[in-house]
Amino acid sequence: MKPLLKTSELESEPVVGRFYKVPCIRHFWMNYGSFGCRERKLWVPVLLPAHRDPDLLKAEPGPHYHFDVRFMSHRAADLFCFTWEHKDDLQSWRRLMTNIMWEFSEERAMGYRFKIKWKRRKCLRSMPPFPLNVRNNRNSQNPVKRSRVSQILESQFIGRRVCSNRLVCPHRGISLRGLPVQADGSIICPGHGLKICTERMQVVYREDEAIKEAL
Repeated sequence: MKPLLKTSELESEPVVGRFYKVPCIRHFWMNYGSFGCRERKLWVPVLLPAHRDPDLLKAEPGPHYHFDVRFMSHRAADLFCFTWEHKDDLQSWRRLMTNIMWEFSEERAMGYRFKIKWKRRKCLRSMPPFPLNVRNNRNSQNPVKRSRVSQILESQFIGRRVCSNRLVCPHRGISLRGLPVQADGSIICPGHGLKICTERMQVVYREDEAIKEAL
């Protein structure tokens, strides 16, 4: 039997329906019911590496991971997405990409180890483009505006070169392998949404989507 390909080894977009080796973190939580309290565990697919974002977040309890929604089940999504509405809706998966999984110091103190394991997982969907815009609140009548994260990152990284051999995002080193190529020949980092032109191999501005995209 042919060994499964790791997501870090992808040369093209993973095929939906096929199995791959995916880095996962074990998430645990306490389930309170009529029969008492029980510990639940679930392996959650993530993007490597774990990192901090002092340029984007004012306070961080520890390093965090971003989810790899290509391999994420509905059960896992229920744990992390509080605005979950339509489980097969593209926009719901895009909202989930903006959520993160923390390594809390309290959990480390309890003896829990955040250890990566490469698990066999089926590719369930293509990687959606990271959301560029946000609303002031959930009222759909409010105008869409460009997110603070995209403004900060583009001001810092526009024009930054990307090494074609390593093919990782210049912001936090998240792998850009196996991502879908957009209509204009670019790829979008699934961690924070930087857009990379594959012809020039540098970070470019996501101009058109600022008006056309709506969450």
